[in-house]
Amino acid sequence: MPICTIDIRSGFLCSRCQDKLDKGLITQLDIDIAKELLSLEDKFPRLKEIEFKRAVDAGSMVIIIVGRGNSSEVFGSKSRVVKELEKRFNKKFRVLEENSSIRRTIEDMVTPAALLGINTLWLPDGSLEKKVRLSLSDSKKLPAGIQVIEETIKALTGEKIRIVFE
Repeated sequence: MPICTIDIRSGFLCSRCQDKLDKGLITQLDIDIAKELLSLEDKFPRLKEIEFKRAVDAGSMVIIIVGRGNSSEVFGSKSRVVKELEKRFNKKFRVLEENSSIRRTIEDMVTPAALLGINTLWLPDGSLEKKVRLSLSDSKKLPAGIQVIEETIKALTGEKIRIVFE
């Protein structure tokens, strides 16, 4: 959890967690998600094994970052935990593993659309951009808008991407 369990239960932040919030290392969304996950632990005991890292608000969707190997354990595609969170927050949820490769992060973000490939583009100003190629037939399968996915991947990885359909 990004904050102390005692803080989640009490509703008050200790000085260390308050400092994290003040410095922007955690957000109010992180606290809210941690609180909900903790409240769901009685109903879903396997949540105790999950390492929740942080959450990212992507407009109509919330991305939950968990430790390696945790995403499929409890947060499968038809997960009751995800459905509970979606009901409580009235948003769609997507669960990604921390420290995944850029390719894995992109695949997780665009699923169920199939990833055809990723190309690195060198722009005239010297910067890099990843060109993410998806099948034209999958254009309606994206879980969110193209701009939302591009911005979310940039927030998660620091890499600028551009989604194109072929």
